[in-house]
Amino acid sequence: MQDRKREEEKQEAAIPQDDPYTVKLRGLTNDITEDDIWHAMRRFGDIMKVKIPMEELRNGKKRSKGFAFVTFTKEDHATKAIEEGEVPIEFATLQIERALKAPPRQ
Repeated sequence: MQDRKREEEKQEAAIPQDDPYTVKLRGLTNDITEDDIWHAMRRFGDIMKVKIPMEELRNGKKRSKGFAFVTFTKEDHATKAIEEGEVPIEFATLQIERALKAPPRQ
């Protein structure tokens, strides 16, 4: 019985979950900062947070994974950004898409 429940939870976790307040930006270059993103994306509405996932290199330095997440205070703001589809930041044009919550790691 418990094995079946665990299997159902595992299958449910594998289904991507829509996060209506957060958008994902693709196409980041390493010189784009969270402040740059904040300033460019605030035209869509109030922002709660900006996060650029980083990876650590063998030499101990860190670099961007090439994408970022922007969480807005209202769902309408995220929808407005997604409808726009892209935003220019520095010398790049970033693609805007709906962010999906990653399934929990096991």
